[in-house]
Amino acid sequence: MERLHSWLRGRRRTIFATIFLIILLPWTASAQFQFQYFQVNSLSDEPDSTPGNGVCSTVMGTCTLRAAVQEADVNGGAIIGIPPGLVVLLSGDLDITKDMTITGAGSDQTFINAANQNDRVFEIGPAANVTISGVTIEYGTAHGKSFLDYRGHNHGGGIHNHGNLTLTDSVVRNNRSAQPCKTLCGGAGIFSSGNAVLTNVTIIDNETLADGGGIEQGGGTLTLSGCTIMNNAAMNGGGIFSRGNLTIEHSFIATNRATSGGGGLFLDTIGAATLTSVGFEGNTAPGGNGIWSLGTTTLKDVDVQSH
Repeated sequence: MERLHSWLRGRRRTIFATIFLIILLPWTASAQFQFQYFQVNSLSDEPDSTPGNGVCSTVMGTCTLRAAVQEADVNGGAIIGIPPGLVVLLSGDLDITKDMTITGAGSDQTFINAANQNDRVFEIGPAANVTISGVTIEYGTAHGKSFLDYRGHNHGGGIHNHGNLTLTDSVVRNNRSAQPCKTLCGGAGIFSSGNAVLTNVTIIDNETLADGGGIEQGGGTLTLSGCTIMNNAAMNGGGIFSRGNLTIEHSFIATNRATSGGGGLFLDTIGAATLTSVGFEGNTAPGGNGIWSLGTTTLKDVDVQSH
């Protein structure tokens, strides 16, 4: 009888272990699938050989930034590491439609350069949650493609964001909007109509003939903390053009230029803005050198100098 009870206890343990593994294995496979890590080991711009197979690999067997983004964009959830160096995008922008995290070695070490090839650097689709940190994003030219959706827009030379963007410890510089351009041509550095949070970001030397030399906010929410917006140029909002809910804190907006209104910041009638501990210096425009506001604006400890 004792041997029978021992045998039954063993069978119960086996059954319970089997059930546990059946429940656990799909979750484990899913976790492995969703949280992939791709380490870029080549600064060239070759594409991924087989997007969707879970391996970042070009035909040469290397992992480039483009290959990593293409692989991550099939299922999302990947983390991409970029080493120090210059990545020159010779095959167009990096299109992102799924969640991913892109991490460089630092804004003074990792450079992603569109080489003025008539295309931007990053394009982020409406459903994507994207985190980018530790990089310099440079020399992009906003140019729409032959699509009827957001991909046909001509704004956002450095980053064109229609999703949810978190940008940290980075630089966005020397980006442009394509000319001639009739509509949707602003946001030389960044265009965002989704949600964007920028922390410790420098946006410098970006230029457009439309609105928002540094940043054009076309809707959604935009939050800046510890940022520097400097030496950008546009028609309205040399530094920032806002048409949404805007929050800026502990930031510096200086030496931006507008040919019409809002040398530093142009606030449109849509949305509301709250500025806390923000300095304005040396911005110029025919109307509103520092700030031109047509909407609801709350200012706390804001210093406007040399205008």
